[in-house]
Amino acid sequence: MFSCRASAQAIFLSLIVAISACQPVPRPFQPLDKSLYSDRSALDRNFSLSLREIEGAGVDLEHRILTSLGAELAKINILASHSSSSSGNLLLYGKLVTADDNGDHIYWRILDPSGNVVAMFEQTGYSHRQKIDWLVGNAALRIQSLLSDQPEESAGAIVFVPPVDGAPGDGRTSLTNAVRSSLVALKITVATELSADAVSLLGSVATTTRGDGLFVEIHWSLISNDGQEIAVVTQSDMVPVGVLDGAWGELAEIIAEAASQSLALLIRDYNRNVQENP
Repeated sequence: MFSCRASAQAIFLSLIVAISACQPVPRPFQPLDKSLYSDRSALDRNFSLSLREIEGAGVDLEHRILTSLGAELAKINILASHSSSSSGNLLLYGKLVTADDNGDHIYWRILDPSGNVVAMFEQTGYSHRQKIDWLVGNAALRIQSLLSDQPEESAGAIVFVPPVDGAPGDGRTSLTNAVRSSLVALKITVATELSADAVSLLGSVATTTRGDGLFVEIHWSLISNDGQEIAVVTQSDMVPVGVLDGAWGELAEIIAEAASQSLALLIRDYNRNVQENP
């Protein structure tokens, strides 16, 4: 039987928006999430940033971008440092991804010291042939916006979570219950029935046999009460064949825990935007 905790570090993490291995220890089924969001409750005015690295950029380009970004942040009174010995109560990681003829994309994530994501944003269309002035200037302004003083917490968000579709074994029940519990733990109200003031979180599981393992892909789709898709969070990982055929047990809790933080942030942001722009 597959032991989720003991095997966590051995599981291959299939993520496009990934953080370097030098960040806090990764966990299985961490989600792919391209949406911009910020956990306003996790940010305060006395923050400082440790500029860690940009995966895929190479040493020279990474040094140029982060050094210039530190200087730009200093101009707008944000304390930031790029050195192996620097410390900050927030950590900035980037990942450079080449995207055909549209230039490169840089995915940025800001984490707290425990490894929890508190903000993220994406820069698209960046080209190595261009000067980095615009890139770092734009990144600095977006970081300032994400970390600036934020309004008080809005009224609680409500989400309806129907049973997960396509999950083998007892996943339809166990994963659904685990996600509901994880969202409640993050102070998201989970409704038992769909109502006019609730968004829906639709989950689906797809599995594919690959060699001796099973590739598991889980999609979470956040739907507004008028039927519009707000955001999608995708998780994927390899597990042993047959492990999902019976009781999911602890695996359901690990998957739910990995997804719930991103889902809660997206639900809160949507709820806040609706209240501010009725």
